[in-house]
Amino acid sequence: METGRRSSLSLSAQILLFLLMALCAILPVCTNQTLTRSKFKAAVYEHAVILPDDPKKIVSREEALQLMRRNLAVYAEQAAEVKRQGADILVFPEDGLYGFSFTWLSLGPYLEKIPDPTVVDWIPCDDPNRFPDTEVQHELSCMAKNNSLYIVANMGDFQPCHPMVVASCNRQMEGIEEHFQYNTDVAFDPEGKLVARYHKQHLFFEQQFDTPEKAEFATFDTPFGRWAMFTCFDILFYEPAVTVIEREGIANIAFPTAWMDALPLLASVEFHSAFARGMGVNFLAANIHLPAHRFQGSGVYTPKGMAAFVHNATVTSQPRLILTEIDTLVKPRRESAKPVPTSTETPARSARTSSIHDSGPGHSGDEHRNVISSTENASTEAVAEADTTQDYEIAFVSELFNDLFNFVQLDKPYATLRTCSNKICCHLTYSMHQDTQSPDLFAFGAFDGLHTHEGSYYLQICALVRCANQSRHSCGSPTDQSSTSFHFLHMRGEFETGHVFPEVLLTTESNHLRLAQADEWSFSGGEIRSEEGFAYPLLAASLFGRDYSRDGIGASQSPSDDGTVGYDASSTVTASPKWRLAVVCVTVMLLITIVAF
Repeated sequence: METGRRSSLSLSAQILLFLLMALCAILPVCTNQTLTRSKFKAAVYEHAVILPDDPKKIVSREEALQLMRRNLAVYAEQAAEVKRQGADILVFPEDGLYGFSFTWLSLGPYLEKIPDPTVVDWIPCDDPNRFPDTEVQHELSCMAKNNSLYIVANMGDFQPCHPMVVASCNRQMEGIEEHFQYNTDVAFDPEGKLVARYHKQHLFFEQQFDTPEKAEFATFDTPFGRWAMFTCFDILFYEPAVTVIEREGIANIAFPTAWMDALPLLASVEFHSAFARGMGVNFLAANIHLPAHRFQGSGVYTPKGMAAFVHNATVTSQPRLILTEIDTLVKPRRESAKPVPTSTETPARSARTSSIHDSGPGHSGDEHRNVISSTENASTEAVAEADTTQDYEIAFVSELFNDLFNFVQLDKPYATLRTCSNKICCHLTYSMHQDTQSPDLFAFGAFDGLHTHEGSYYLQICALVRCANQSRHSCGSPTDQSSTSFHFLHMRGEFETGHVFPEVLLTTESNHLRLAQADEWSFSGGEIRSEEGFAYPLLAASLFGRDYSRDGIGASQSPSDDGTVGYDASSTVTASPKWRLAVVCVTVMLLITIVAF
């Protein structure tokens, strides 16, 4: 009798085991996107937004719609064009429908209530009357559907707030429903369905918008990977820019932006391409085109570097469409930013050293770290040995984007240099050719500390910059001119942070910014290396490190020993829902197997 029961139990357990195995087999299909494409065509449009005459003037809803429809008409033309060229996804810029510089009240007529697509299943093009005053969403939906495109655009969201529920709901104005106003990205699929909505977390002097109570993660699936969206200033902060990549495993980013160039290290194409390479993601950055106000520069970037971009600061230049084919990414392909262990001393037979006792903001009092040294004897075949007995007075401090960098001057055709600031040291080996008639002044600097200009966040940076003129005080000031070619460049830093974004910015004879081709340089182990130089003169190169651990983020977001935040560059992200379910499946299968046998 007992034997029969055991046999029956064993048979039942085996049946359950079989069913569970079948469930686990289809789990990836049920919990993740179905990828059918190894490559896809990505497009971004740098739009010359048509602005209101006076953004601070309160207008009617109809007047607001008239302006937005003029911009939407341009969007529709570009959507039809990229479809003609076979594009799969198109990203439009931040503030592209109405501009900026509004007050909280004057922006009101431009807003629409955007439903949460995780709760509401809606194709505005097919059902335009489901929600009132959603004309913009209707046009964007039809744009996506009529061209069979994924479309990402930026607009304003109007969300009711209830004081009894939300403590920060304090907008009490006569005749106006209490509400929040959010700077919002929306995504529509090729059927016109609203598939994602994201509220910008980090506002940049945007008094017309409210800040969400917590950072949001907005994702959507496509046949060419899972995508996330965030906006402009968000890129400089841990949430959501880093967390959506490292925790959620998102490898494709749509990035509407209204980015003002801030040379030498924060030009649009320079930093956006660096973020893509540093984080190992596909990155579609769409900027507005208003060069008179320093708004320009858009591109499609990949873990390998720049795929396609446009940057033209000429006031009379025209808006541009960028379209290129890139590889589908399932997970980030991030190079480890942890540097190869090296000696803190410069590889040289001898070196002359001078100290800077005050490194400016964030000075740790560790004076031996704030040192600068130089030698012309570089430990590389690309740089010839030279006499190192001469004492060079080359240590100085200068301001770069309102931060005090410890600089060393490049006053020889080839050398190895070292400079430190607080907890970091930076090393540079180079070989360069300059115009003997009017040589450029270059400097190599380090900064480790709290940046407080137009935002507050901690930086660790190694930077090689072309100075604005022949004065050392101009090193760090904006310039788009350079005539110096670098034949060899090797830059590394001893960083505490594992989040380092590599930048290489070039310029032409006509002072147009250019990005180095992917095969002209490499980034690995936190190091920039170019063995044969670049096609254009160098303007700036840097290892731009963000130390999120000092930003006041929670303990759950603290960096691991290698400086990364819960991320192993050699594996998939452990927080993925697919893998959590897979672990549950395997565990249950093991338990049933034990019971059955």
